[in-house]
Order: sequence, then C-alpha cells, then structure tokens
Amino acid sequence: MKIRLAADLEKALLRSIAEGICQPDVVTPEELSKTARQTYESICYLLKKKASPPLRPTSILLMAQNLFGVEKEQFKAYLASFKELEAGGEVASIARAAREKALLVRLINEAGTQLAKGHLDVSSIKTLVEANHGASAGIAPLAMSVQDKFPEPPVGIAIRSLPTISKAANGLIGVWIIGGEPGLGKSTLAFQLALDAASNIPAIYYDSDGTGYEWLLDRTRCIAGSSIKTFRKLTEKLYLRETISTLEDDLSFARKEHGEGKILIVVDSLQSLPSSIKYKKESLDSWLNRFKQLTKKDVIVLAVSEQNRATYGEAKMSGFKGSGDIEYAGSLCMQLLQEEDSDSDDPVEVHIVKNRHGKRKGHIVDLERDPKKEFWFEESPV
Repeated sequence: MKIRLAADLEKALLRSIAEGICQPDVVTPEELSKTARQTYESICYLLKKKASPPLRPTSILLMAQNLFGVEKEQFKAYLASFKELEAGGEVASIARAAREKALLVRLINEAGTQLAKGHLDVSSIKTLVEANHGASAGIAPLAMSVQDKFPEPPVGIAIRSLPTISKAANGLIGVWIIGGEPGLGKSTLAFQLALDAASNIPAIYYDSDGTGYEWLLDRTRCIAGSSIKTFRKLTEKLYLRETISTLEDDLSFARKEHGEGKILIVVDSLQSLPSSIKYKKESLDSWLNRFKQLTKKDVIVLAVSEQNRATYGEAKMSGFKGSGDIEYAGSLCMQLLQEEDSDSDDPVEVHIVKNRHGKRKGHIVDLERDPKKEFWFEESPV
C-alpha cells in the first residue's frame, strides 16, 4: 500500500506550487495520479527555466503538451478545476497529516502481515518510518557544506569488464534496473556485474528468481578457469542468498566483515520478491521505495526486471513489468534486445532508456559471449 493524495488535495498542492506559495518539494511525484504528475512535472520544468510564479494555466498546458503530449481539452478542464481549490501555505500541513495517517495504516498492515507469518522483520518497519516520517535535527545552508575547496564529483563503482556501459552511466551507483525478454541473459549480466563489483566492494546476490546456487557456482568456476585459488580471490566479497528476508542482517554483516563503505545488492528479480497476492503492485512499489532509501546509506541496488509482453522487441520505459514506479526509482534503466529468431550466440543490444547520472541514452553497445571466458559478456561497438 502506498499513499495517494486525495484528488482535491493534490490539486490544492499543485495550485500552491504554481502560485509560488509552496515549494515543489511539498509533494513527490509518487504521491500523485497520472494527470497530477504530468501537471507537477510541467510546473517544475517551468520553474527550473526561471518562469516566475504565479504560472498561467495556459503555460502549464503548453508545457504538458510538449512534454507528455496530453489531450488539450481534457487537460485544460483539469487545470480549470483548480479555481475552486484556493489554499494558502496551510495546505502543506494538511498533506503532512495525510501522510502520517497513511503511515499508521501501513505500519498496522505490516505488523498484521508479520504476525500472520510469525516472523519479525524490524528492518521493514524501520524502513517505512524512515521513508515516510523522517525527522531532521536541523538544517544548515549549503554554503556550510564546502570548506576550502569543492569535493571531487561523485562517481560510481567502475565496471572493468564492461567499460562502455560503465562510462555511459558514470559507474555503478544508485538503483540500476535491467529489463528484457526471457532468455537474453539478464541474470547472467547481473551476476557478471556483481562479480565485477566484488573486486572492490561487498556484493550480495539475491537469487529470488531461482537460477540456483549450483548454476551460479558453475558459471563462476568457468570464469576462474577451474582454479580454486582464482575462484576464492574472485568471490571473497561475493555472497549468495535465495531469499531477501535477511536483507538488513546481511547488510550489517557485510559492514562488520568489510568495514564501512559501499555495498552492492543484486535482486533477481523484482517480480519474484515477496509480495501480497491482493496488493502485488503496491508491494512491489514498497520494495522499490525501500531500495531508494537504502541508496542513502551507501547501498547500490541492481535489480532484474521482467518485460511486458506487449513491448517485446522495443526499448522503452513502459517495457518494465509490474510497476510504473521503476521509472522514478531507477537511476539507470537499461533493456536488452535481440533480433527475432536469433540464437544464444548472437549479439545482445544494450539500450539505456533512463540515465540519471550520465548523458548517453539509446543503443550504446552490443554484448557478445566472451570466447576467452574472462567474463560471460564482452562489449562490441555499435
């Protein structure tokens, strides 16, 4: 279950942002309906371009048409409905009260689920509270965050086996999502990235999709050239799990064993995560929100996603199965494509459809089976 603001409340909030009464961070896109989200993004875009509040409805409409191709009359009617919802800065307090009520409901539901299972997962309750009810001891101006010189620009973990992808994404950082049709090598690529990253940082691979410990072990044996010594060197920071229920304990263990610093978790796959049958989409959204919160604690998340059957053969954001929140949770979203009637040895195309920390998008590289067996995939220029 995830909070969705009431229709009138989200309109009042959007109007207050457009009029300059409240800042855009009074609400998040995930809390809004589709039309409200398009309105919010259009308003934010105008404000980023130095448009001065109050913003005219016509300007918002034109921007929404440009960004999302909205239907003119329907969207115009939606903006017109704002007129009856004039609210001042107190609308932010109303929104905060709505979030607190939703949080209580989520905590009660989570406690009920854990009671039914007879298993206490404190980490999931802690994550809910931190994500929805975080409190700050105080704030300081940005000027105080820099001393005598600027820090180095942020950069992710370098992927030595896939340098083109690594450079395009500015390294492994944030939340990466790998999508694609069955059989293209999503799990293989995810495990290669985990093994590669494990040369620098601890990596925990959650095989909830059931690839199997023996199969993953055999893949690593091939890369190690059947050398036990090489195998141990490659995997001394790599851990395999069949369930993600121990996530919080696993992270604590990794920090205890390897010290503070970044940790990679690989989730294969999103659609195989534990979820409520009745509220499967809401459960998946909650997992995505949990992963986003973990990135604030030096955790890098790499997740495999199934692809919607209707988008087979295409690379687009709507291709990820089960949750539109992937569009907002992912720092880098990539999809694997292959020509129809291809066999397993033919190249696999890598398309980046979202790239928050880099500039490149589109078809950036092909992956081919590595004949040297240094890794499973090697890059081939487009």
